[in-house]
Amino acid sequence: MMRPMIRHHVITTLNDDAKHMAPVIRDALLEWVAGVPECLSFEIGLDLELADNTGDIAILAQFDSVEDYRVYATDERHLEIISTMIAPNATSIARSQIEL
Repeated sequence: MMRPMIRHHVITTLNDDAKHMAPVIRDALLEWVAGVPECLSFEIGLDLELADNTGDIAILAQFDSVEDYRVYATDERHLEIISTMIAPNATSIARSQIEL
């Protein structure tokens, strides 16, 4: 029997005057997550502006366990990116963690 996987979703909407930060945030997260072996897969994309009421940055990350997710979520560099690049520029951040 296969163990369930943990999937983490994030949708971030940036302030109107911070839309230019989306690729900078994407690149910082991609550089950081490359060194996080607990993260099995990490996909990040920028909104194509094809519809109204969408977020600017979407993330989908997958982990073997809750423990692996917690390593990722509490990593010092991750928290630094959130506190210095994302949170000051975001109007909303929606997150979910689900078991598959």
